[in-house]
Amino acid sequence: MSITQITQKMEKAKIYGPCLKQTVTCIIVAENGTEYHGQNSCSVEDDICPRVVAGYGSGAAYELCGPPIHAEIEAISKMPKDIYIGGTAYIYGHDFFCRECQLALIVRGINEFVLGDY
Repeated sequence: MSITQITQKMEKAKIYGPCLKQTVTCIIVAENGTEYHGQNSCSVEDDICPRVVAGYGSGAAYELCGPPIHAEIEAISKMPKDIYIGGTAYIYGHDFFCRECQLALIVRGINEFVLGDY
C-alpha cells in the first residue's frame, strides 16, 4: 500500500474521530496486507475538551477524558488475539507514538512506525 493510499484512508477516517481535542488515527498494515484501523476516543459528553479548558497540552491529563483510548490500542484490539502479526503502523494527527503504544505494537510484531501528516 502506498503512502498516498494510506493518507487518503486517514483523511476519510479523520472526520469520525470522537476526541474533542485532536483526532489521531492509526492504521496497522499487517505483513499479509490486512488493515486494522483505530482512532482515539474519550467518554466526555461536553462540546469542548476538558484538557483544553484546563490548559493542558498534548500527552497530559488524559484522566480528564474518562477513560481515553489511544488510536494504536483501538487498532490492536481489532487484530486476531494472541497471533504475531508483523507489519507497519501508520499514525496521523500526532507527532509521536507514546511508549505504552509502541510496546503494545512491538508485542504484536509491528516493527515499523510511520508518522504521517494530514
